[in-house]
Amino acid sequence: MSTEAHANQTASAESDKNSASASYETSVGASAGAGVSGGNENAGGSIGVEASVELNQSASASAGLDGNNVYAEVGVNNTVEARVTTTAEAHAGPVSVETEASAYAVSGASADAHAQVGENGVDIGGGASIGSAVGVDASATGTVSGVSTTAGAGVSFGEQASIGGGGKATYDHGEVTVGVEGEVAALVGLDVDVEVSVDGNKIAKDAENAAKQTEAVAKDTGKAIENTAKDTGKAIENTAKKAGNALNPKKWKI
Repeated sequence: MSTEAHANQTASAESDKNSASASYETSVGASAGAGVSGGNENAGGSIGVEASVELNQSASASAGLDGNNVYAEVGVNNTVEARVTTTAEAHAGPVSVETEASAYAVSGASADAHAQVGENGVDIGGGASIGSAVGVDASATGTVSGVSTTAGAGVSFGEQASIGGGGKATYDHGEVTVGVEGEVAALVGLDVDVEVSVDGNKIAKDAENAAKQTEAVAKDTGKAIENTAKDTGKAIENTAKKAGNALNPKKWKI
């Protein structure tokens, strides 16, 4: 049986000629856990359980100049979360299985936003959530002779609503990125993220390679046409000589 409790409070502020930032955070929490195990390195297993509760309050803000881009970020959080987690492990020879499941309840509010504008384009986004929710997460990992596979799933339900989104259109070292992202959740979650990046450097390189290949093919084709023309010219010349000999009485053999 193990227990732990903590209480932390921090505050900071920094600035220089290009940026400034400030943050504040208070967290109070406690946890307790217990476990049991048996067997040996060839065959055995273990099981453990841990319960925790955490209160977190924080706020932060920053702004500055990054090269020729101006940026700003802000965030606030005020949440309480309680969680119970159970873990289990079993092994026999080269085969082992590990599982983890947790149930949680969270309540509170949070919000964040960011923006960047400059020579590299525009990137703006933000989000907010408020309310309470409960949920369950689970995962399992199976290993056979060093090869492992992991699967997981989760579900949540509650009187919690959240919304978030953002958009970007940026240019950095020849790469263009356009994206839209969003999240809307009220009792059930729905996420959508779309982002497309186009690397202009790669396109230019591919075009250069294609041009070189086309040039090589054109040279080969030109040589082939030239050789064919020479062969055709020689054939016409020989045919003309034979025709001339046939019409010249001095060349006749009687």
